[in-house]
Amino acid sequence: FLFEMSTNDLVILIIDYIEGGYYHPDMKAKLKNGDQMLNSGETMFGLDRKAGGPDVTSSANGKAFWQLVDAWYNTHHGDTSYYNDKADGKKIPKEVGLQLRELAAKIISDRYKNYSSALNSKAKKIVDNNPALLLQFVYGCYNGQGNFNNFANIVNNAVNNGITDPETLYNLIQTARRNKNSHYAKGADLLDIIKERYLHGGNNGGGGGLLLGLLAVGIGIFFVTQLTKK
Repeated sequence: FLFEMSTNDLVILIIDYIEGGYYHPDMKAKLKNGDQMLNSGETMFGLDRKAGGPDVTSSANGKAFWQLVDAWYNTHHGDTSYYNDKADGKKIPKEVGLQLRELAAKIISDRYKNYSSALNSKAKKIVDNNPALLLQFVYGCYNGQGNFNNFANIVNNAVNNGITDPETLYNLIQTARRNKNSHYAKGADLLDIIKERYLHGGNNGGGGGLLLGLLAVGIGIFFVTQLTKK
C-alpha cells in the first residue's frame, strides 16, 4: 500500500495496531493481570479519562468522545467481557467505532499541532512531508509531551547538523525508543510494521481522510487484530 496520510489517518492506524480498547478501573480486580493497569483511569484507544489532560477530557472533541463512550459502555464498565473492546462490531456497532475513531483522531491531531512547536521550522517541514516520520511524532503525542520533546530534540539536533534524510531521522527516534525500555521498544516494533505495510515511499500530501473513507464504507474497517496491548 502507498497512502498519502493526514494526522487523522495515522491516529487510526495507531489505534488499530498499537492502542488498546475499552478499560474501566472497576474491571481491574477481575482481570488476570489487572495489577498491570496500575492507576489507569477509564481508557479507550489510549485516551485516559483520568490522566489524559484537558484536551482529552474537557475539549469539545474530548467531551463528545466520552459522551459517546458513556452512551455505549457505561452500563458495562465492570464487565470484563468488554475489556479491550475496540468498538469493531463485536460489542459496539461499527458505526459507533467509526465516530469514536474520528473523535480520537481529532483530539490527537490537535495535540500534535500543539506539541509540534518543539520542532524547529526546518525539522517540522521534513516531518510534515514524510508520513513515516510524521507517524513517529503522532504516536509521540500518546507518549506525553516530555517524550515528544525529547524526540523533537533528537530530530532538531540532527537537522542542525545537516542530517535531513527522513529515513535516518526515523531510525534515530526508533533507537531512542528501543533504548528507553521494553514498553517503548514494543511500540517501536509496531511502528515499523505500520511503516512497512502502509507508508512506503512518497511524501505526505495530507490525503485527509482516505482511511476514514475506507472505514465509512466498510472496506477494511480494521487492519489487524490488536497485536499487543500498549
